[in-house]
Amino acid sequence: MHLIDQVLMLNGNEAAVPIKVAIRVRPFVGEENYSQGESCLYCVPGKPHILVKSKNKEYQFDYVYDQNCSQNDVYSGCVTSLVDAFFTGYNGTVFAYGQTGSGKTYTMGIGSCVYLDEIQKGIVPRALNDIFRKKEALQQDVVCKLSVTFIEIYREETTDLLDNSCTLQIREDEKGTTVIVGAREETVDTLDDVFTLLDAGTALRHVGSTNMNEQSSRSHCIFTVKLEQYQFGEEQGMEGKCLCSSLHFVDLAGSERAHRTGNQGTRFKESVSINTGLLALGNVISALTDTKRKKRHVPYRESKLTRLLKNSLGGNSRTVMITCLSPTDADLDEVINSVSYASRAQKIFNQPVVNWNREKSQIDGMRKEINNLRSELQRRRSGDPRDRNYHENDEVNSRVDHLTMEHEKRDQKEATLFNILHEVNAIIHAIQSTHPPLSSQLNLQIESWRDKWKDKSQSNRPLSAPSSIIKMSHEITEQLQNELLHYKERDMENNVMIEKKSNEVDELRQEVIAFGEENAKLRLDLDIAINTTRDFQERLFEQQMAIKHFQNKQPGSHPSTATVTTLPSDNYSTTRGGVRPRPNRMVERFRVKNDLLVSEIDEMDWVEHDEVGICS
Repeated sequence: MHLIDQVLMLNGNEAAVPIKVAIRVRPFVGEENYSQGESCLYCVPGKPHILVKSKNKEYQFDYVYDQNCSQNDVYSGCVTSLVDAFFTGYNGTVFAYGQTGSGKTYTMGIGSCVYLDEIQKGIVPRALNDIFRKKEALQQDVVCKLSVTFIEIYREETTDLLDNSCTLQIREDEKGTTVIVGAREETVDTLDDVFTLLDAGTALRHVGSTNMNEQSSRSHCIFTVKLEQYQFGEEQGMEGKCLCSSLHFVDLAGSERAHRTGNQGTRFKESVSINTGLLALGNVISALTDTKRKKRHVPYRESKLTRLLKNSLGGNSRTVMITCLSPTDADLDEVINSVSYASRAQKIFNQPVVNWNREKSQIDGMRKEINNLRSELQRRRSGDPRDRNYHENDEVNSRVDHLTMEHEKRDQKEATLFNILHEVNAIIHAIQSTHPPLSSQLNLQIESWRDKWKDKSQSNRPLSAPSSIIKMSHEITEQLQNELLHYKERDMENNVMIEKKSNEVDELRQEVIAFGEENAKLRLDLDIAINTTRDFQERLFEQQMAIKHFQNKQPGSHPSTATVTTLPSDNYSTTRGGVRPRPNRMVERFRVKNDLLVSEIDEMDWVEHDEVGICS
């Protein structure tokens, strides 16, 4: 039984499985080796337990790797099972979580894979080696197709690292699975092809230097390998079986604290975006592990990271979470936070199922058949009539030869059966002649059987009319021609529908452009109206001030005590495209207010002199 057949027999019997959580403690690096400090963590030998010394609290996980473990130990311990399940139709996810500088990118190995030593290679290159090795070892009747995508999330914007000119959108299909629309999916045939794409995408990833890490990842990235396995047997034809599975490798940016990283400006904004995405991831983990609520809402839509990890956290995937920790006392708070999240993530259960896509196999088979018919039709059209007749006669002759062989095989089987019947007839005759007379009822049954056998033997004649074979071949040829005509009609219908949809998309695009132009025009009119209103208000204020000064200068008149209307505060929107006060207007406003204060002081001096005169 083929591998795909075994997988399909098990389909539907899957049970919920928990997320596997691994802890990896990196060794001391750089100046940490000279600080003479002790590790704040202790890995219990022989057990998947880790002890936080300051809290004297012990945690148990699925896997625990101390400072002395190798890259191969991590991969063979917790990732090889995902690669095996990947070839049986299950989705898989491996993601590294932890603070900045804890060794996530080193563990995942998303980087330059070609120039690294075999010992230094991380999870991704080792998994790719196993994937191509397993692909070569598959049986001949299983056709594999591998493709990859490489996505980056930088400051809540998704970018295609294989083609940064693409515009990506996150959507959900009819099954509720999150998909990325517009991402470039590159088909790969060799391991070198994958490494080339991986290195090219890594070169475009956002990386920067901080006080805690010289090569700090400033974004989250997701490298996905998709596998399609087709099995086409002689009897299946286009009704073959197709397994479609995906394996995601996620390298998360590390959580950061501004007072330790020293980030400013753009680096500080990057830190805020990173921490926001990781906070949303923590909220999803908390919601999935909250057993007190009967109807729980999982906030997948709080960030693009959690939307893309929706299928890996509580969905259709086998998931391994590798939590990377720093052993220094200075990172104790981050260590406790990471261990706490990892402990809660163990309580998340996924529902992985075998991803069998029967419709895709049928569609691909039909497309292949249509392409073959098109090429055959084009070949016949390009040749002269004699060649076309020759090929048609050759095809008919091959059909006739095939039917003749089938007829000969059937004649051989019939001859064998008749020989057996002759032997049976002789044995029955011998029984009747040597033994005592049989019962009359049994003799009647034997004679009835002999009559039927004689009629059958006399009617057995070889086919003497080869015209029937030719007629059958003509019928098959006509049937093939009808199928070709049917496929051509369907192709024309599809082309008409595609053209119609393209026209609709163009119309919608034109409407969007028109709405954008109208919006820009209205925004410009609004800015002009606001500026005009402000100019009128300033002129009104200046005229009121001039009237007050004129009244004060009149002989025998007391200074006016009428209130002067002040300019309204700048309560206009300061958002993008809004109106901001110009520098010359601010200076003019300051001068006007200064004149107002001077006039008030003069008024107070006049009142004091008047009171002194009355008293004297």
